[in-house]
Amino acid sequence: MKDEDLIDYESFAVETVGDIGNKTNFGSMFDMMEAMIEENPNEIRERQLILKEQVVSLTYGLGEDAHRYDDAFSRMMKILESMNDYEMV
Repeated sequence: MKDEDLIDYESFAVETVGDIGNKTNFGSMFDMMEAMIEENPNEIRERQLILKEQVVSLTYGLGEDAHRYDDAFSRMMKILESMNDYEMV
């Protein structure tokens, strides 16, 4: 598998504690984002730019432009093709 086929989710995702009992409570997410802004004001923008570079690889193309870009499906196929030990069962 080639490094360019991998997506580093930690480079743009922000993990925080959720409230499974209240799916509309985003308080912990807001707290995490505010802390990030205080510690490093540019970090959120940096993460947005990294996500922008990866967004096509996270979506499935539909319509006329479906095969113009390496979307999630084509990226998955490249990874499977690169696996020498991959066998279809």
